[in-house]
Amino acid sequence: MPRMKDFLYCSLHNTNDLVRNITLHLTSDKDDGEYRKQILSIFDKEKSYSHLSILDIDAIAINALDEAVERKVIAREMVSNYYIYNLEHLLKDWHSKVVDFHLILRHSSIEEKT
Repeated sequence: MPRMKDFLYCSLHNTNDLVRNITLHLTSDKDDGEYRKQILSIFDKEKSYSHLSILDIDAIAINALDEAVERKVIAREMVSNYYIYNLEHLLKDWHSKVVDFHLILRHSSIEEKT
């Protein structure tokens, strides 16, 4: 979590001087819902992020798929990381007019601080 906190700080530092409201779309390749909660809590604790809103796209995608199963639109077997990724990909499309810019943290490109 410290790496994510540093990444967000470096990426978003002083953005409150530039804009009044930024909405972040949070997605993760992790299945752990607790991990997403920890990331969301970073923003609750930091007053310098008061101009940010966050949508937990993982939770939205999972809820949409669960509802589709409940309504018998899709089979329960279709609720998987593959379909969650595909739903999220609609928002992460580089040519999308919904998203203005992307903050991407790839674990392979970050050196561990010692």
